[in-house]
Amino acid sequence: MKINTTILLMKHFVVLTLITMTSYTAQAQLGRCKGKYFGNIIAGNVPGNYGTFWNQATCENASKWGSIEGTKGVYNWTGSDLAYNWAKNNGGLFKFHTLVWGAQTPGWVATASTATLTASVRDFINAAAAHYNPLGGLKMIDVLNEPVNTPMTANLRAALTAGYRAEAANAGDLNNQYGWAIWCFQLARKAFPNTTLLINEYNVEMNWNNCRAPYIAIVNAIKNAPNLTNGQKNLIDGVGLQSHGIENLTAANFKACIDEIWNNTGVPIHITEFDQPANPNETKQRDVFSRLIPVAWEHPRVAGITLWGYVQGTTWINGNGQSGAGGTDSGIIYGNGGDRPAMTWLKSYLAGRPTLSCCPAPAPFGGCAVSTNRSFVVRARGTAAGAQLRLTINNVAISTYNLTTSFANYTVSSTATGTVRLEVFNDVGTWDVEVDYLQVNGTTLQAENQPINTSLYSNGRCGGGGSSQMMNCNGYIEFASAGARIEAVSEVNSEISADDIQLNIFPNPVINGYTNVEFYNEKEQDININLYGSEGRVVKNLASQKYEVGTHTISVDCSQLTTAFYYLVLEKESGRVTKKIYIQR
Repeated sequence: MKINTTILLMKHFVVLTLITMTSYTAQAQLGRCKGKYFGNIIAGNVPGNYGTFWNQATCENASKWGSIEGTKGVYNWTGSDLAYNWAKNNGGLFKFHTLVWGAQTPGWVATASTATLTASVRDFINAAAAHYNPLGGLKMIDVLNEPVNTPMTANLRAALTAGYRAEAANAGDLNNQYGWAIWCFQLARKAFPNTTLLINEYNVEMNWNNCRAPYIAIVNAIKNAPNLTNGQKNLIDGVGLQSHGIENLTAANFKACIDEIWNNTGVPIHITEFDQPANPNETKQRDVFSRLIPVAWEHPRVAGITLWGYVQGTTWINGNGQSGAGGTDSGIIYGNGGDRPAMTWLKSYLAGRPTLSCCPAPAPFGGCAVSTNRSFVVRARGTAAGAQLRLTINNVAISTYNLTTSFANYTVSSTATGTVRLEVFNDVGTWDVEVDYLQVNGTTLQAENQPINTSLYSNGRCGGGGSSQMMNCNGYIEFASAGARIEAVSEVNSEISADDIQLNIFPNPVINGYTNVEFYNEKEQDININLYGSEGRVVKNLASQKYEVGTHTISVDCSQLTTAFYYLVLEKESGRVTKKIYIQR
């Protein structure tokens, strides 16, 4: 069975007239603060209530090659800029859709020569970069659209293949059957080195005509190909599942599809064009949303969801053309702005999902910035009134304490890193100082255990050697352990890269108390995995044993840990790797 491809292609030619754009105050969109994006399309104009619901925008048609370069060499970005500027001005995420597609190409493509098209594809991608990079750049791009199910004209396919073969980086694999697809991503990565680059396809969820296997094969070919700048294999960041025609898809089969793509590619999944007609009625529409949206939203490998239209009467699936509850179109709100049952369910569902306290901007797997602020507690006393003590980090004074003659706690916070010392700088007569301990983010470091105390009077002189909590002269106790703990957390990707050991943490952020650590072991060996707090102290040992060759997954209970960033460190014979993990409680 196969979905009607004529209908699918029609959606890309429909030019909609939406509600005239009006000014509004952006409210709490459905995906706000959730750590993923939840967006929709913009076609023609921006509806006045658009920002009330969505925090990610995709042009339905205006960013396609056929819309922008109708006349060869003349680029019209007006429609694409409409959605881009909405996102830029309203804290949203814009996705460019799409650079290369077998349909909706400019009319002149049909008769153009292979050489002309090779140059034109390169020119179009470079023109997009020249236009958008000065404006702030593109964050996400559908680079290649429907490579399996939409036939590409022979001359365009030949042009892409010729472009691939002409690149020196591809000299060792000139006959790669997917060279035409790879070259699209090579051009895009060169023009957009820091952008999330996606591939996009329909019918994959239901696997009509067994299209899933060739789609996975294309993704892996792109994943394993070099970029044109330095040869790194970083061409693709996401696999798009359009999610049309999914009215009979079960939750189990939807999850199995997502799992299969991840397990066979290791590339995150984006739900790019989700919709469902109210056919035969609104109950069916609501049930499909409630059955499938949670599968995607809660899946740790899914980066975000884009719906393909939402206002009744203005979506590409117009159904029977009837407004109100009897309409069989794919809108989830009525033309007057009222909610259909699917929208009522969607609002309730997303409102009940966990939020991140820092409320990150919409992004694939959005997270919170690392807070490097650390709390220092000094417990000390002076032997006489007037004694002072100073905390320094990297020889910079952080705080100075006027000590009492009884032990007391002195607290300060700082983002500084480096060597930590407690200094006596105004030694007078009997103004000795006694330090009990220094605490760094709750970790206690006893003063008498530190190897350096240049203020101790011993062997007949100041700084005469030895470890003690007494400070008799001008000098310092150096807390080597504190310095090591503070510096340890900055050792990111040391010795070996994350790709070399295939270390993955999912979900991340952790929002329900549990996460999984997945890693690949290339030979039988001992492996240690520890979770560190921001101060560098081990808060949880996850593994310390010998592992066989292969992929291993560890379930981690984080329910007793406080909201914060942590660092997961995997150590084995060839080195170590550190990955950041955010736990939200």
